[in-house]
Amino acid sequence: MIGSLRGIVVERNADSTVLFEVGGVGYLVHVTPRTLAELEPTSNAFMHVYHHIREDAQTLFGFLEKEERVAFDTLIATHGIGPSMAMSILATHSPRALIDIVAPTITVLSRWYLVWVKKLPSVCSLNCAANCSCQYLMQWWMENLLVRR
Repeated sequence: MIGSLRGIVVERNADSTVLFEVGGVGYLVHVTPRTLAELEPTSNAFMHVYHHIREDAQTLFGFLEKEERVAFDTLIATHGIGPSMAMSILATHSPRALIDIVAPTITVLSRWYLVWVKKLPSVCSLNCAANCSCQYLMQWWMENLLVRR
């Protein structure tokens, strides 16, 4: 897996991709419009990279800031959000703005969840599994987004 790239920006493309040369090899990296604007051709740069591997393609998603990469990882860990959707979200909202958007919702949900768990007994093992996965999801969001606030 490719985790980061350090090299020269060869060109910026209108489709929010950057051709990034590292050691004579050109990598096509998908970036947000904000990142695209910051990368000047012929400049040296360092990018945190998410290497997405599918059956039919391998795609690189690049981030100048570690905070953006963490937000991206958190978004794609959410059910129903893939890398392209996560990039669209990050193109619209910065990681800091995402925290401000999601934090109040998570706080309300976690309060509701704690009240709900205390009032309702576990009816079966399936209910326990659902409770655990819901609790895990909230813990994940809280650790990865709220702590960085």
